[in-house]
Amino acid sequence: MNSRLVAVVPFSTALIFLLYYLFISPLFLYHNDIGWHLAAGDLIRSTGIIPRTDPWSFTASGSPWYLLSWLWDVLISYVYARAGFIPLLIATAAAGSAILWLQATTAVRNGVGWIPFVIVFLIGGMGFPQFSPPDVFLSISPQVVTLLFITLFQFLLLRSERINSSKVTAIGLTALLLLWSNMHGGFVLGIVIVATFAAHALVLGRTQNAAWLGAVCLFSILLIGVANPLGWHIFHTVLGLLTSDSQRGITEWQPVWERFSGGLASPAIAYLLLFPFALIGLLRSGRFLLPVLALALPLYVMAWLQIRYISIFIVWSLPLVAFGLSQLSGRLSPIVNLRFRTITALTLFLVTAVLCRAILHSQFPYEPELPRVNWPKEEIAYLEAYHPDKNLFHPWNYGSFIIFQARGGLKPFIDGRAGSAYPLSLFENYNRFFQTRDWTEIIKTYNIRAILWPKNENRLLPYFDASQGWEKAFEGTLAVVYVKQP
Repeated sequence: MNSRLVAVVPFSTALIFLLYYLFISPLFLYHNDIGWHLAAGDLIRSTGIIPRTDPWSFTASGSPWYLLSWLWDVLISYVYARAGFIPLLIATAAAGSAILWLQATTAVRNGVGWIPFVIVFLIGGMGFPQFSPPDVFLSISPQVVTLLFITLFQFLLLRSERINSSKVTAIGLTALLLLWSNMHGGFVLGIVIVATFAAHALVLGRTQNAAWLGAVCLFSILLIGVANPLGWHIFHTVLGLLTSDSQRGITEWQPVWERFSGGLASPAIAYLLLFPFALIGLLRSGRFLLPVLALALPLYVMAWLQIRYISIFIVWSLPLVAFGLSQLSGRLSPIVNLRFRTITALTLFLVTAVLCRAILHSQFPYEPELPRVNWPKEEIAYLEAYHPDKNLFHPWNYGSFIIFQARGGLKPFIDGRAGSAYPLSLFENYNRFFQTRDWTEIIKTYNIRAILWPKNENRLLPYFDASQGWEKAFEGTLAVVYVKQP
């Protein structure tokens, strides 16, 4: 294929979606864990030490905390302290754009048709960033590192197969895996990806390629176990988080059919429904991107079962789905000429340069902050000022805001650090509370003396209005504070 064609189409795609991601960039702040990631980065930068025990909550105080994202936390903390959220939002939009550039390059190199290309990348590009807030996957959170790196790994490994450069690729992948392991627990997927391509090379009889990629897997595991600050704990921590059923109450761990509400989730669902048609096209033609397909199939099943895998499935399978639909439609050669695409790309570049600043200014006329629609800022300030030592019970999503705002001045019950910081028994008790709605048990077990509860979930609040010994101490914009009287 014409090399200029390979360059122009992905470039145009990346520019279009850069504008789109900048436009929706306020959503990047809706991930519930941003607050504690910033607080963790601040803590590491101020002390020079990666914390090994929980410094904030009263339910896990002093318990081991395996901070998988310490390097990510330090980086965003540094940027935020000097320039606020805007550079982080721009970087997140650029990461999303880079993902689509890499996958569009792979798709065009495989000769996908223009119409399937537009359909797949339009739906996929709109679908992978979010399901519905707070389940935002393209955000200022370490998940974006995993999304970018799985795309980069696929791109490099397919390129290695094409030009037979396994030695150079192996060195690069090893370095990337070490970096990845210090930013997000998703690095284990990188090892699985390399192992899958190694098996594919072995099946094809490319023993040298298979040996190099197998060496990447083994050496990376050894290197991560030795060089990562968490040591070998990093592996059992990640595997524990992946296999534990204790976090089923978290929205992103729930199946699609329990969380789908239309709106922002519609493109992701539409993409999931496209995949079977792409499989039909692949089966009819007998042509496959076999290592990509080998991982896409289990990821597809996992995406339906836990929505946190939807974004991973989409970004991984974009070229595969475009190729399959091209096979199904019989259109394997682009139908728009190179001159038209070149003009389009140049036009988009100029428009992007002009509009980027305008979009950012329109979206953020003032310095952006964590979304106040989710952040009970005045309620937390009240509790920190008047009841800082009381054991506090609150919903899951408030924990990160408490850590971000109070920095230990008010101790949360639970937060998004999940099983990396909290004991299994806490999740069991928390989940049982939402099943039984029994305040008595949770209050007695953890000696709860203050409640911070959303006003829009007021069906649980009559218990305190009717109970002697509890006083409505403060009512803010988002939540109500109840305090146990002596």
